[in-house]
Amino acid sequence: MEYSVSTLKTNTIQAATGTTVNVASGHVLQAPGHVLQVQSSILTTQFTFTTTSFADITGLTVNITPSSSNSKILVTAHLGAVAGGGAHAQIFGFARDSTVIGQSTASVTTAGGIGRYTGGSGAADNFESMSFQVLDSPSTTSQVTYKLQGKTTGSTTYIGRWGSDNSQFGFSSSITVMEIAG
Repeated sequence: MEYSVSTLKTNTIQAATGTTVNVASGHVLQAPGHVLQVQSSILTTQFTFTTTSFADITGLTVNITPSSSNSKILVTAHLGAVAGGGAHAQIFGFARDSTVIGQSTASVTTAGGIGRYTGGSGAADNFESMSFQVLDSPSTTSQVTYKLQGKTTGSTTYIGRWGSDNSQFGFSSSITVMEIAG
């Protein structure tokens, strides 16, 4: 069977009867700017790290297979609580597979996608929620893995809990990726 490629230009598509317009099985109707798929992961446990180099935050990783190489991927993360001890910074960023995305290009050793600073030198009796996002262009139809990474300038970083007491409170964190038609 031979197929020919053609372009149909129209301002309106209307159902002949009823209100549903069907697209042939196996075909995807992609209108630029529309969400084609959503994938997410939620971290309901506490996570602690002390690394001063970016490392994956276990549980905040999600896979997606774009349907078109022209698609954009909107990556959003929400950390229910972040706390740190002493006068140190907690720094976060996104990675697509092993490629860092959305990170500052400033020529400083503590560059990151987003961060917070814990002032003072006392105990980690603080916490803040954080949300951030980046729009990525992976230019592929192969599966990609998006992950949240973190590092600290010193001391310990706590996710999903009050810094000085792990029995106080409990906060969920999440990462969500949405394929946007290009």
